[in-house]
Amino acid sequence: MVYDAATNRIWSVEHSPKGGDELNLIQKGKNYGWPKTSYGINYDGSVLTKFKEMEGVENPVRYWVPSIGPCGMTIVTSDKYPDRKGNLLISGLPPPGMSSTFGCSICNKGKVIPGYWPGPARSPKSGRIPVCDHRRPGLTFKTDL
Repeated sequence: MVYDAATNRIWSVEHSPKGGDELNLIQKGKNYGWPKTSYGINYDGSVLTKFKEMEGVENPVRYWVPSIGPCGMTIVTSDKYPDRKGNLLISGLPPPGMSSTFGCSICNKGKVIPGYWPGPARSPKSGRIPVCDHRRPGLTFKTDL
């Protein structure tokens, strides 16, 4: 979860079953549906639920099919990236069969940028977004996307 102080919003990413990972805007008293609604299926391929949407249940702001396996999220607060300020950066685990055990992706403006994982939720004093690049051997930190 990430709290956006600029908009007083709470964001959450949900790692769902096969397909259907979600980005939700958390609001007091709202129902987010699990397990009654889902865009995913069970890992064995069977139907988890026939409902993707349902009255009285909040739909996700964004969902991913196939799954991105969300494993981290941060919000861009630095003035160093004016075109990205306020955007969420969401890291995801690699799909099965990828060679890198630690490979991740960042979802930025709806696009998945493979191989990156956002760093801490708070940027350093430099204002740059710490990002580790797992496409290279070892752990490499990049300072720009």
